[in-house]
Amino acid sequence: MNKKTKIVDAAQKLLAKGAYDKAIRELQKLLDEEPRDVRTLLKIGDIYAKKGDGAEATKTYRRVAEAYSEQGFFLKAVAVYKQILKHEPQNLEVSLKLAELYEHLGQMQEAMVQYQIVAAILDQGGKTREWLGVLGRMVELDPDNIASRVRYAEGLSREHRGPEAIEQFSAACELLEKQQRENDWVKVAERLVFHDPARFDVLKKLARIYLAQNDMRRAITRLEPSYKHDPRDADTLQLLGRAFHGVGQTVKAVFIYKELARLHIEMGRPTDARMTYQMVLELDPSDY
Repeated sequence: MNKKTKIVDAAQKLLAKGAYDKAIRELQKLLDEEPRDVRTLLKIGDIYAKKGDGAEATKTYRRVAEAYSEQGFFLKAVAVYKQILKHEPQNLEVSLKLAELYEHLGQMQEAMVQYQIVAAILDQGGKTREWLGVLGRMVELDPDNIASRVRYAEGLSREHRGPEAIEQFSAACELLEKQQRENDWVKVAERLVFHDPARFDVLKKLARIYLAQNDMRRAITRLEPSYKHDPRDADTLQLLGRAFHGVGQTVKAVFIYKELARLHIEMGRPTDARMTYQMVLELDPSDY
């Protein structure tokens, strides 16, 4: 029986008796001779865990995981980091290491889940800059993940980084539009125009959706900024006339339709002008 085997056997007997500290001292002899003996280090970590010394167990397991990573045994490192998190689920550094390892291994779904945990820990700890950094990394890893992008946008908004928030909300709207998720698009678009009231294209699209939903008053609130910006935009006038008519504000609807008719005449569109004047007469037959 060689020296290493004797030491391991002695440690096992001590461990069976519950003599944890003595068992650790025995195994430490092996590390003194071979500091990079990962298997022995792992056994020591397990003994600390059995002993209930979480701090030392974590410290030792981290050495094991780092050694595995350096040697290219990334899956083994993942297993060890997960072992730590069973006892310390709020360990920020270990959670981040695990997320980075998943990313390195190309296991993006697992990486995203772990980054979400990291982000939550950072947010709870008030580490805003690091929190936003992780949210941004999640968007980089999975650009089509709308939930991550919106979460990042809201984080940027919360920290008064308006232009960056606008960029993320806008990108989320484009993704939602491609996926034809109208209800979700409306929610995100409302956040976008809150931060960027000059997005008249988005305002008009919101108005069309509200008109289709028979929500005339909300349509009006989304059309009025466009009308103030460009009172000669035929599309805005058409939509605004419909909205005023829908809420029973006939006088305003007639005024808007007259403006639209005059615009059609100026633009050389007599047929459109006649049709618009016909709408005016239908609303107010006395107007001739």
